[in-house]
Amino acid sequence: MDSEKKYFMIYQQGKEITDQFCLDEDFNVPDTKRDVQRIIMTEGNIQIDELKCVENYIRVIGKMLFKVLYVTDEGETKITS
Repeated sequence: MDSEKKYFMIYQQGKEITDQFCLDEDFNVPDTKRDVQRIIMTEGNIQIDELKCVENYIRVIGKMLFKVLYVTDEGETKITS
């Protein structure tokens, strides 16, 4: 059995741009869960649904999926997410 290795180079045209933005929205804990006393850990991911070139910018449509691990405010300390 013969194996063959091929090497290739990738060139990137243009400059790389990084942009940051804040999502400033309130998210309420559902009534079926206890209220938050203290946040322990958070984790989030961005899911990109669509990229579209519009004039001189790129329009990105997607969702932010996140999880929050927290301590509840009820009498005995319980952890939930």
